[in-house]
Amino acid sequence: MRTIIGWAVLLLATAWVGAVEIKRPVDMGFVPLRAVSYEEAVELCTPLLSKDGKLTYAKIKNLLVIHDYPENIEAVKKLLAQIDEDPVNVRVDIFMDQAAQEKSSSFDVNLRNVRVEHRDGHTRVDGGIGISAGQGSREMSGSTNPFIMAGNGRPARIWVGETVADPVWVYEYGMGQGWWKQELVNRDLGVSLWVLPRVLPNDLVEIEVYPRVTARGSTPLSVDVKELGTKVVVQNGATMPLGGLDSSRRDAYRRILGVGSVFNGSNLSISVRPTIMRMPERLRQEKARQDQPPEKH
Repeated sequence: MRTIIGWAVLLLATAWVGAVEIKRPVDMGFVPLRAVSYEEAVELCTPLLSKDGKLTYAKIKNLLVIHDYPENIEAVKKLLAQIDEDPVNVRVDIFMDQAAQEKSSSFDVNLRNVRVEHRDGHTRVDGGIGISAGQGSREMSGSTNPFIMAGNGRPARIWVGETVADPVWVYEYGMGQGWWKQELVNRDLGVSLWVLPRVLPNDLVEIEVYPRVTARGSTPLSVDVKELGTKVVVQNGATMPLGGLDSSRRDAYRRILGVGSVFNGSNLSISVRPTIMRMPERLRQEKARQDQPPEKH
């Protein structure tokens, strides 16, 4: 009997110690985010947390807040120190030049050396009337140079179009039965030019450039989306022409970049030039000072 009681006391003591360990206080840690976004940090760091741990975000200071035990907080800090880096932006200049030959025909009537006199109620016209007819062609050229500023590995766009509100029906589920209600959904219709730069070693930049055309579909309230992409690798500060532009790509670029329809059927040349924009050392030090977490009291 004493043996049974002893084992029972031992089991209760073990359970009590385990409960104390589980309920130990959770600490708080801070990590200033640089190039890694909060969503990326959550995806990467969540496996390092305990079942009681969680991550939150101080948006104003761009701080990742870690609520967990000290060893888990240190594991998250160590991982982010290895993968996070100073933010890098890329300015992508887009050069578009094209030339066209415009054919024309003319039939002009010109009045030359005209003199009008009024005498005794009569009007007299002296001069000559010239009539010219002919046909020929003339060379036309045009260029435009927009630029896009994008974060390293993050897309940015130039957009030309309009935002429309489409009514849609949504079914709401209730305790007993559901009901239908109407809501408005905003849709972007038009043409956009997306640029996605990635900084590679040795100051190389991989650039994906693709126009996206969004228009009304064949059925009511539907939307059709078409994308055409081009990818190049360019040295920082160098200019690279985009090759392989078929007629559909050329038309999409014209609509975005502002060259009129007068150039339909003309020669088109599109080039890109990336410029890596890194944070100056003085600003980096100032930002590091401002990102220091608040001291504990």
